[in-house]
Amino acid sequence: MNKGFTLIELIVAVIIVGLLAVMAIANFQEPLERSRAKNAIFNLQTIYNAQKRYYLDEKKYYLKHAGTQTQILEGINENLSITIKDDFFNYSINILGSDGYKARATRIFCNECKCQGKSLFITDANNTVDKKGCKLW
Repeated sequence: MNKGFTLIELIVAVIIVGLLAVMAIANFQEPLERSRAKNAIFNLQTIYNAQKRYYLDEKKYYLKHAGTQTQILEGINENLSITIKDDFFNYSINILGSDGYKARATRIFCNECKCQGKSLFITDANNTVDKKGCKLW
């Protein structure tokens, strides 16, 4: 009698392993998205603190919203003397009211991402980040 597995047994085993892998990946996406959002929240709070220092020196807030994302981040990093690098969010700083700003982190394209295009905000009035853009955050 030959000892071994039949082709059908091997195919069934591969299918079961594949289904388990798909379920594991699906369950891993939400914590990964929350982690990426936490990094963006930290970056927005860094911008908030840097803007306070910039305002003390320049008597105005730094605004940067035009150009490519690379140009925007370079401008923010250089003028606010910070280092933000994020492959998952785009950043901008827009005018808010007569003398305020709104810093925004917008989730860039991602496959199977529920928060794509949604944004996190922080303003000059409060160092609390508005996370209402996506329920995962």
